[in-house]
Amino acid sequence: MLFAAQTVAAANAAELSGNDARLLSIDLHADAAAVPIDGVLVLLFSLPDCHWCHAVRSGYLLPLLREPAANADLRIRELPLSGEPVIDLDGEHRDIDTIAARWSVKAAPTVLFLDRCGGELAEPLVGGDVAGFYAAYFDRALAAARTRAAARDSTIY
Repeated sequence: MLFAAQTVAAANAAELSGNDARLLSIDLHADAAAVPIDGVLVLLFSLPDCHWCHAVRSGYLLPLLREPAANADLRIRELPLSGEPVIDLDGEHRDIDTIAARWSVKAAPTVLFLDRCGGELAEPLVGGDVAGFYAAYFDRALAAARTRAAARDSTIY
């Protein structure tokens, strides 16, 4: 029992210190395929040692992972802007700059709310919480993305 508690504590500490391996994407093609037809791919573009990126990751994205039943419609991933090439939505390897440019990502953190084809379902969230309203912006964008995803005709996929 003590070992289990230590393991959970270590996992929680790891979540709060930098990138979480559960979020990092190396294959957007597979990630998009795992999104339900009426679901949302939540994609964080980040930079190492970015305070605001850490705040978005630990305060907004990781809590969603902790409630898998309530968030089964979401696939949450992170792409470090300084990272290695990844497999793009079409299955081809591309550098991160090319992938970021597709959605006009120029700053970190940027959170995108996408359908499984890469279409934007809500306005991106760019930057950190400097005014104390980020939670409201995040919740509103996620709700809009979920509504749009649910309203999409499944025949387009």
